[in-house]
Amino acid sequence: MNIGKELAELTAGIDALYRRTPRSDGFLDKEGLIPVAMAEVSPLPLRDYVDAREKLQALAARLPAEAESPLRADYVGEMIDSLLALLDTFEGRPISFDDRVAR
Repeated sequence: MNIGKELAELTAGIDALYRRTPRSDGFLDKEGLIPVAMAEVSPLPLRDYVDAREKLQALAARLPAEAESPLRADYVGEMIDSLLALLDTFEGRPISFDDRVAR
């Protein structure tokens, strides 16, 4: 599934962006978003979190037409939403604890 590979590269790109973004004692500072890489994935280069958000939203928009099945589309869509919630946190946007847990 091409979308799965793209999501993995985008996730690795968000990890790389997080690791190079100046911040003060973030909760993922020691391990990053991907503490243990289980596969060879090249991080997608990202300018900033806005770029990451745009790419995640574009990938989500393609799901209905390109996913192997509706179940796969739902699963990948939930993963994308989880990463969008993480970007909210990284960008300092308000997100309630309930939303963090749900997403």
